[in-house]
Amino acid sequence: MCSDGVTEARNSTGTFYPLEERLRTWADISPWGLAGNLVDDLSRHTAGEHRDDITALVVRRTL
Repeated sequence: MCSDGVTEARNSTGTFYPLEERLRTWADISPWGLAGNLVDDLSRHTAGEHRDDITALVVRRTL
């Protein structure tokens, strides 16, 4: 789960952050690693200009 600050983050050309694409590539890392990747990648995508809250809850199901 995440806030609209993640899903609606845009870069300088107005392109939305590609959350689903990124999550597919991070599927096998720990929740802490995924959260760290998300923060770093969002900062790169928006050039560090966050205009809204950035909230995410990362949960991994174990069997």
